Amino acid sequence: MELDQVSDVIRAGLTYERSRVEVASHNLAMANVALPPGVASPLQAAAMPSLFSQHLGLPKNELQATEARLHEVRLAHEPGHPLADMDGMVRYPKLDAAREMATLVSATRAYESNIRAYNSLRAMTLKAFEIGK
Repeated sequence: MELDQVSDVIRAGLTYERSRVEVASHNLAMANVALPPGVASPLQAAAMPSLFSQHLGLPKNELQATEARLHEVRLAHEPGHPLADMDGMVRYPKLDAAREMATLVSATRAYESNIRAYNSLRAMTLKAFEIGK
């Protein structure tokens, strides 16, 4: 494996972990935003890299919106809310805050480990250049 491929793998890992952090942050921010009737849940999920990034072809990691289902909405009884239905129920995205926080922690740690891998690769490259002088 060439050094360029190693740096590409590290870069793809950094991109993926950053997208996981962005998605978890977005989902936590949207947890208490009321949904108008008929509007899908705004929660997102990070696209999983497929087949080890197509055997290091490294496709672009993108964010995907999750499909809104009835069980992804939690109902709260708030009759005075402007978005309440006739029964006084307001729809909110259903979110597992503990899972999103765990995603934030694991993605942050993985991002940091990718940075350490990049710094190690850089240090080895610089040492190789020193040896070559």
